[in-house]
Amino acid sequence: MNGITFTGVLSVIAVFFGTVWTVTNFYNYYPVVQSAVTTLLTGTRTREAAFVGTDDIGLEEYPEVDVLVPAYREETVIHHALRSVRSADYPHERLTLTVLLEPGDDATREAVESVAADVELDVLTVPSAYPGSPNKPRALNYGFERTDAEIVGVIDAENVVETDLFDRVARAIVGGNRDYVQGIVDMANEDDGWKNLIFRAEYGYWYRFLVPAFKRLGFPIPLSGTTCFFRRSVLEDASTRRRERKGSPWEEGDESWLTEHGFSGVTPWDPDNVTEDFELGLSLWLTDHEFGLVDSVTKEESPQTLDNWIQQRTRWQKGKIFTFVDFLRHPAGSSSDRGHLLWQSFLPHLGPLNITGLVMLVIVGSAIQFVPQFALVVGVLLLSLTFLAVGLGSFGVGYWLASTKSGGARAIRACLVVATVPFYWLLQWGADIRAFKQLYLGDLGWEKTVHRDRGRFESLQHDEETEAESLGHSVKRTLQKHVLLTPILLLALVLRLPNIGRSLWVDEVYSVTVRGSMNVYGIVTTAADPHPPLYYLFLKLWMVLFGRSEVAVRSLSLLFGIGSVGAVYLLAGELYDRRTGLIAALLTGISTFQIQYSQTARMYTMLVFFATLSLYFYVRTLRNHNLDNRFGYATATLLMLSTHVYGSFVLLAQLLHLGTRLVASTDIRAVKKWFGTQVLAGALFVPWMGLVALPNYLFGEGTEVRWLSEPGLLELRSILLAYAGVPTNYPQIKLTPFTLNVGILFGVVLLIAILWQVYLEWRTAERVRGSVLLLSLLVTIIAIPYLVSVSVFPFLETRYTIVGFVAVAIFVAKSITDVDYRPVQVIALVVIVFLFGAMLPSYYTADSAENWDRATSILEDDLDSESLVVFNPGYTSGAVDYYLGENHSADMVQYTSSQAFSRRIAEKQYDQVWVVNIHGENRGAVRRALPRTYQNHRNETVGEIRLTRFGSSATADHVNRLAEGEP
Repeated sequence: MNGITFTGVLSVIAVFFGTVWTVTNFYNYYPVVQSAVTTLLTGTRTREAAFVGTDDIGLEEYPEVDVLVPAYREETVIHHALRSVRSADYPHERLTLTVLLEPGDDATREAVESVAADVELDVLTVPSAYPGSPNKPRALNYGFERTDAEIVGVIDAENVVETDLFDRVARAIVGGNRDYVQGIVDMANEDDGWKNLIFRAEYGYWYRFLVPAFKRLGFPIPLSGTTCFFRRSVLEDASTRRRERKGSPWEEGDESWLTEHGFSGVTPWDPDNVTEDFELGLSLWLTDHEFGLVDSVTKEESPQTLDNWIQQRTRWQKGKIFTFVDFLRHPAGSSSDRGHLLWQSFLPHLGPLNITGLVMLVIVGSAIQFVPQFALVVGVLLLSLTFLAVGLGSFGVGYWLASTKSGGARAIRACLVVATVPFYWLLQWGADIRAFKQLYLGDLGWEKTVHRDRGRFESLQHDEETEAESLGHSVKRTLQKHVLLTPILLLALVLRLPNIGRSLWVDEVYSVTVRGSMNVYGIVTTAADPHPPLYYLFLKLWMVLFGRSEVAVRSLSLLFGIGSVGAVYLLAGELYDRRTGLIAALLTGISTFQIQYSQTARMYTMLVFFATLSLYFYVRTLRNHNLDNRFGYATATLLMLSTHVYGSFVLLAQLLHLGTRLVASTDIRAVKKWFGTQVLAGALFVPWMGLVALPNYLFGEGTEVRWLSEPGLLELRSILLAYAGVPTNYPQIKLTPFTLNVGILFGVVLLIAILWQVYLEWRTAERVRGSVLLLSLLVTIIAIPYLVSVSVFPFLETRYTIVGFVAVAIFVAKSITDVDYRPVQVIALVVIVFLFGAMLPSYYTADSAENWDRATSILEDDLDSESLVVFNPGYTSGAVDYYLGENHSADMVQYTSSQAFSRRIAEKQYDQVWVVNIHGENRGAVRRALPRTYQNHRNETVGEIRLTRFGSSATADHVNRLAEGEP
């Protein structure tokens, strides 16, 4: 046991999960890749090769078709299915519609009878004494014996079929010589929620992505429970082969009852299997019967509630486990065939298990800094991660193929699918566990999937879904709609380029050299930084792609800064109108406050971008609580909270605004529903807040924020001046009488604008009062941190309040657009733009307080192996290291105490000692700790940086005696 290490155990686990996951995905994607290669070689697309080309097949006579519709407690939706079947373009006399009911289901019977008044159909009730447990396969077997058409098909009670379905089926089976066919199934209710969206992606992934490739390569294809059609002889043959393989499903008494009542006891569908369609598809694959796919889409509704979804998915998983055990106990086909059958039956249970295993491996491995030591382990993990990415992308492709949304909306939702489908897989695993438990307890019952009539199928019967707009056309239309924003964005870019390559300052150096150099786990869990990890994760990836130069690391902030201009335009346009949005975007583009932090390798423009998007989707969600808006809000809010702690104050502003709506609104249900969306977005941030932030910053000593001082009125003035564009933010500070007066003037204008907008909107009946939301933002971004800082601990810094400028820009922009007289409106706009623009020269000409590039060049010219560089305070070492690199032979040390420094001097005789100091912090401490033989030879000042060189001519013995206190 002594030879077993934790790393070794993790390696074994990695190989196990990685291998199973790789094999699982290889089975799924090999047909896809092979089909793609075949397409390149032959020029025939997979879709063309897999689907029966029914448009080119003629019929001399339409065959008779029996359509079986099994129904149990489907009284609210079955009328849609029955009417859609009878509305199909197929000769009525050649199509028999048969509804299969269970005894005692009076509600469904009444619904069917009401439809029968104007729709031709037959009703069969499965006798209670008919053998088998009450379920769908039992009803289908009964219906099969009571009908006699050449072709038999199954349509579920909640379906809406396309008008060409039966025509395509007849052409495929009779004209195309297929023995059984399967149509496409799609979900009609993706707008009902995230789960329904992923369900649609899942069906698109299966029916439009995998199944055609499986068909082309001859892989077994489990059939769907609906839109399947068979020659009658094929179903009879399936029943015969199953009996030969595993014996009769009926006991002697059942056989006698069947014989007495004129039934043959044929069972095309396994009466004991709750996924009879899955088993039937695999069984037919073993035969010589020819299978075909028909390009006709049947719409159905995915479960609305999680409980209903779990029950449905449990039944599916239970049936697949049952099928696996069935084929294991009663083998069929060759060894290769059995391998396919068993793997297909077991495959659905491997995915969630492996994903969970790999995720836990990554979490545990990262926590203990696990690094694989063997090439095999590395290779398996890389393959696993590759297939995980492929799986995520495949679901996105599946949604793209199934969706009929416009290009932009479809792209956004495809991204949502890719980002969140692992959570869906985990839900599947929960259903899988439940299925195993039921089988272990011997529960083979059929859990009913509940469907509700939401008026959706009515529209699908009469109006086709709008054709999906291409992504290119959607982008083009969007650009044309917002064409006036383009010059504003270009102006914002131009204003953010000058001086972007200037020297980094200590905070930026910290971003690059400390947080940016950590591994992912360290970035997420470190307690040495009060800021959430998202920006540093972005920066780490950005530096991998583009390097660590000043321009490279700042260009990330530059992009978010330009994006913020567009986001402000969207928010102001959503709150008011497009003209207000353009003016607000212009003010954001020319604000020196926004420009400075677009040129700073810190997270502030990322905060502005995500916070503004969070506010934008907040407003949209209040007006329309649809899936797109909820997803946009939850995503933007989570990213905002993960960028900076002040993101929580933006969320607080939304809650404050929601509170005002709660007081003024009688629609409590809508407010509660929206509040649930907010809670969900915030809940995703709780793990980091609970595990990292609170223990260190609220309940700990708070050493990471001790550099902040208690604010006074000057701090509030600084914030106002920053909003006015005055360069008042370190390290670019230039406060002159002119800039101060302009800032005060702007403050007066801003106060008037806020009061005016609040007055105008307070008594309006607007659903969303923009001024209340913007005022809430200013209160929570400035006033609340100020109160916290003076009463609890310092928490206010001017640059942290940068999001408040969004409210300022929109307030001013709306005040301008409210002016009715156009000449006055233009003059007001020109004056405001002039005031903002007048600050630009002051900002561009302001000297940086920290020019570490220049300071380091002074050091570099004078360092050798006999030099010591002392950093006091110690955090300045990162900036010198960044610019000095490895091109020196000097020793370097951070000053901690006089005793430690004296011991260091005693260890080696240095010809010179350079002291790096900033802000005069603890200046003189190093000089007092140096032996008296060291004299000040040189002083250099670069902004706030002070460099002092001390030289010595003493011998080593003399230095040692001095260190020991001897003269």
